Amino acid sequence: MDVKSEINHLSATRKELVIEAPAEMVQKEFDKTYAALSRSAKVAGFRPGKVPRSVIKQKFHREARDTVTGQLVPQAIRTALEKHHLQLISEPKIHDVSLQEGQPLKFKTTVEVLPQVDVTNYKGLRVRRTVKTVTEAEVDQALEQLRQQHGQLVPIDNRPTQLGDFATITLATGAAPPTAKEDPGSIKGEVIEIEIGGQDVLPEFSQALTGMLVGETRQIRVAYPSNYHSAQLAGKEVEYEVTLEALRVKELPDLDDEFLKTIGEDYETLADFHQELKRRLQEAHEQEADEALKETVLQQLVEAHPFEVPESMVRHRLDTRIRNLAQAAMLQGIDPESKDIDWQAIAQREQEQAIRDVRAALILQHIAEQESLSVSPAELDAAITSLAAQRRESAIQLKGRLTKEGSLDSMKNEMRNRKALEWVVKAAVVEREVVDGDM
Repeated sequence: MDVKSEINHLSATRKELVIEAPAEMVQKEFDKTYAALSRSAKVAGFRPGKVPRSVIKQKFHREARDTVTGQLVPQAIRTALEKHHLQLISEPKIHDVSLQEGQPLKFKTTVEVLPQVDVTNYKGLRVRRTVKTVTEAEVDQALEQLRQQHGQLVPIDNRPTQLGDFATITLATGAAPPTAKEDPGSIKGEVIEIEIGGQDVLPEFSQALTGMLVGETRQIRVAYPSNYHSAQLAGKEVEYEVTLEALRVKELPDLDDEFLKTIGEDYETLADFHQELKRRLQEAHEQEADEALKETVLQQLVEAHPFEVPESMVRHRLDTRIRNLAQAAMLQGIDPESKDIDWQAIAQREQEQAIRDVRAALILQHIAEQESLSVSPAELDAAITSLAAQRRESAIQLKGRLTKEGSLDSMKNEMRNRKALEWVVKAAVVEREVVDGDM
């Protein structure tokens, strides 16, 4: 028995389906439903399984109608979607339902579907791969970072504090310590260590601590900026009692051949390691160029295919971006629920990027289908194992959780899309450009 359907194109991603299921199908489903009810229904004056259908219809008509609707409507929608070659991506909205025994089932449904996308001209894209050369200043900076990382903190007590010192202090106040990574809360005589002038310390606080001697106590007032990450302290002025308990300075190793032993590098001379470090930095620039090339290729694909994307997919992607931003804020010691963060404005700014992300994903999905690209079970397991190692958990447990959460297919799709992008990059005509690292 054929289900009839007509389609009204509301947009590239929204369609209205006008559906009709034949009367014979409706009556058959009612008969099945009443038969099931007659076997299970308990009606006073009748033995189980012996309730007449007329009584069943009278007492359970609404239940029967709901059951038939629940059975036939989804079935009819699936048939209509197949007929019109539509891929449903969100829950259909059903309205104008007409259902009576012995009559055709008629209803309308608005569905959100994947757009029909014709992805073309993705082979042989002309792109430029720009690689920066490593400068001597960059190598010197990397050496200095290594030197800073391997510096030793040495106690000192014969001079006042100054910028760059590491001070151990006892802090007493009704508010929070001044470091950006501390949560607000009352403290009484808490011992903390800070780097005077460090990135995590308010400049006002560092200035107030400068010039203290070990054993000295000061009363200092700190005015927190209005955009401070803690809403409890933002815009307030707080008084602290600070005692300098100890003072240490960082002594840096000399940049000589002995320095290589300190950092665990097996090279004879600093000059040899200088060349090796330059090679590593150049390799990093090559990797950066590869990533930038992929982004350039993806941007070309997006600009060449300006089709409408489904709203539900954009909302889902936007939610993910906002959630990632909130997590990043927490890692920086910022309260995501702070009144100083306007998430509505952030969402508006992120909207276009979310649309672009969805469009890019759909383009890569089509390319993967056209080029018969897939992710094997072994590749998926290897990715799960790698992710589990990063998270320090069992690969079996991670796979089980991803499966339970329904995230395994998403992970597989992302891997497949990355394959598609790599395929397009390999098929591109790439011009290599080397530029001065100082540019």
